[in-house]
Amino acid sequence: MSYGHHLLIRRLLPKNLFVYLLGTVFLGAGLSVAAMVLATVLLYSSADVYSLQKLMYEYLVFLPLIMLSEAMVNGMLMTGLMANYPNLIRTFGAKNYIDGH
Repeated sequence: MSYGHHLLIRRLLPKNLFVYLLGTVFLGAGLSVAAMVLATVLLYSSADVYSLQKLMYEYLVFLPLIMLSEAMVNGMLMTGLMANYPNLIRTFGAKNYIDGH
């Protein structure tokens, strides 16, 4: 999910440090968590482990909080890595995103 989102952002938007940080890192982390939570809800409801109503009222209401916290933590870690060790990030190339080539 995350890599597919990265490829979509890379294809549609210009190669820029802030586009990478906000689009790929922050938004990608939030959307990946949302996909995982929704897949878990569908799995639990289809397997009759919990009812869909119970999952919606006790689990899905926290989805925005989970998405925001995951995006913030992922964004902070990746920002630190981009500033100090950009060669450790596979999808980030300083030549592409900083120099603009």
